[in-house]
Amino acid sequence: WLAAPEPSGKPDRTPDRITPSGIREPALRMASLLLHFQANSPDHDRADRRFLDQHRVAFMGPQGPALLSAGLGAFAAGSLLCPIQSDVDPGTAAARLRTFDPDLILASASAWSELLKEDPALAGRAVLIFADEGGYEALDDLLLSFAPAPDLPGFDPARPGFVVFTSGSDGLPKGVVVTAGVLSNASGLDRCAGLRPGDRICYLTRWDAVGLADLMACLRGGAEILLPPPGTL
Repeated sequence: WLAAPEPSGKPDRTPDRITPSGIREPALRMASLLLHFQANSPDHDRADRRFLDQHRVAFMGPQGPALLSAGLGAFAAGSLLCPIQSDVDPGTAAARLRTFDPDLILASASAWSELLKEDPALAGRAVLIFADEGGYEALDDLLLSFAPAPDLPGFDPARPGFVVFTSGSDGLPKGVVVTAGVLSNASGLDRCAGLRPGDRICYLTRWDAVGLADLMACLRGGAEILLPPPGTL
């Protein structure tokens, strides 16, 4: 879907929903950003890393276009993504970051500020800050210097795609690696629900790593993702 030719017509960037046409360009620009950082992160293949030797990106921010473009961009660029939800307390978020050991952090301004209060040592990390709402305007500011990636790496369904941290584990956070195959054409929410272009999805559960895979599959099927205003549920 991302690698397909650019569709005709103006992208739909309506604030209350995410559409395939609206998120496609930001996702490809995010892939371009991540490919740039892959080429300039000499430490990502160190032998002492806790997970597989792969460029690692952590995302800290609200549910919305910024998070979904980070997920799509990471899949397209071959990076390993760890989304950390905005409702996770700073102590838990800091512990997960230390365990995941990311090469790059994408964080909303308020999330990063709270995290540094919890663990000032994280100030030395490579981080890109975006506006708290995490919408299309925040994406435009973050991706200003990056054009859509013209060439994407080959897609390997066995490649690690996401890292999920179990919420109830004690002590050192325990990460579970989910392969990129969750987005294969043979399975997915779009196939199970028979989604077609024009269908609308209201996804009320958390946009964690598993949820992101469902949402990406919805876009692949041509469906739109509704964004209920904060505090309405």
